[in-house]
Amino acid sequence: MFSVTIAGGLFGTAIHMFANSVQKVPLSRKPWGHVGMFIVGAVVAHKLPKWEMKLLEQVNEMRASRGMPPMVGTRTWYGLVKYK
Repeated sequence: MFSVTIAGGLFGTAIHMFANSVQKVPLSRKPWGHVGMFIVGAVVAHKLPKWEMKLLEQVNEMRASRGMPPMVGTRTWYGLVKYK
């Protein structure tokens, strides 16, 4: 989970640097934006698997109420994190 968080943070920083390059300004302009986007990317990457599992559980509840089988891959290893 730690590596996913770091990867998300690096992705957030890369987005900020890309935005600076598109604007044709120095990449290091507004360095607090690098830090802010690192934090935002890390938080999103950390919480995304939990949000996806919650969505999958809601979809399976809807499918069960309509008499359909659950989606494949539920209640198993999801990525690198095992959920109950």
